[in-house]
Amino acid sequence: MRFCADPKFLLAAVGLTIAMAGPARAQTVYAQAPRPLEAGGPASQRDGALDVRTIDNFTLGATTAISGLTWRGDYLGSEGTPTSFNLRFYSDSANAPGALLQEYSIPGAAGQTLAGNSSFGPVFDYSATLGSTFTAVAGMQYWLSIQVVAPAPPQWFWHFGTGGDNRSFYFPGANPLSEMRGDLTFSLQGQAEGQVVPEPTALAFAPCFAVLWFLKGRKRGIA
Repeated sequence: MRFCADPKFLLAAVGLTIAMAGPARAQTVYAQAPRPLEAGGPASQRDGALDVRTIDNFTLGATTAISGLTWRGDYLGSEGTPTSFNLRFYSDSANAPGALLQEYSIPGAAGQTLAGNSSFGPVFDYSATLGSTFTAVAGMQYWLSIQVVAPAPPQWFWHFGTGGDNRSFYFPGANPLSEMRGDLTFSLQGQAEGQVVPEPTALAFAPCFAVLWFLKGRKRGIA
């Protein structure tokens, strides 16, 4: 008796293999963890004439294509409704924010999720995937600004974090940049140059073995 593999089965098996192997996933390449809920943070909000930004720095050990971010923010009094978030990357100029390199507008509330409540008001976590990657070169210092676009009140604050160099800057509209002590909460996700992609598990190759077995049966037959 001759046994032949159904071509539809072969296509399904190959498709399953690809799906299980999956693409390379972005990983967290930098993180400044949040301080306690009561820590609060500096304002970073745009609403009409109000245009206040807070800016923090980071340096990566490998050239990386940044594709996503997470951060934490606080409202004073009650929960607000963001229209969007402005994410801006700046170059470094004498250990301070320099030229604007790239800007992203994240529509909506960026997944606003309650992290807890402080005595000042609710605290939320946020995340966003960038429409295009931002490439950060290894060893170079960059500056990041995260600013909510939302009606005020309530006022929104970028939550204090830990793990950086305890330096950031405050930009109150038309006034000059002002240095302040403290880190802000954020993490960066992306793919570093030369990063090894984990190999698929043996289970992912099972459909391939099935394909080879059926092809062998088709060629030689099974008595």
